[in-house]
Amino acid sequence: LPHLKAILAAYLPEAQRHALKEFDGVESDLEAHQQQIFAKFVSILEERRRGRVKDLSAALAPPQAGAQRQPEPSANIKAVAADLRAVYKTLRDLLTPQQLHKVFELILTAFDAGLLEAYRGVDTAPAFSRQCIVQDVQFLRKEVARLHLSLPSGCCPNLVAFALALPVA
Repeated sequence: LPHLKAILAAYLPEAQRHALKEFDGVESDLEAHQQQIFAKFVSILEERRRGRVKDLSAALAPPQAGAQRQPEPSANIKAVAADLRAVYKTLRDLLTPQQLHKVFELILTAFDAGLLEAYRGVDTAPAFSRQCIVQDVQFLRKEVARLHLSLPSGCCPNLVAFALALPVA
């Protein structure tokens, strides 16, 4: 808007330039509306994330005696990553790169807190569960890295710190 305002000022007579001051109000309204839209994106994805991880403890529980299963990324985190990819694919054509990075920074900040809470609810006494948590976090980091976002703190730093602190042996 500042560029548009400057261009219009160059073509308007001095007597009409006072009308350009109304652009300042439009700009602040636009910014507020954009923040509301971004907050709605975060809210929608947070709701989906909560639904995806509601049975996380059961998914990361060790297999029953006699059953063979290797630690691997859970279907829960794969679904969370799929939601992120789908939203990214939708928004990348609608938003500027700066807006896209901003909205994903907000989403992943919310995910960091929400996923950390969900993983803290998992019984980490069994080594299998700890290994699965580490696999999930590594999977999420890899999937987010594929989106080529500019994230000042990286992908879910608190969740990553939690996973790194788990003894996997």
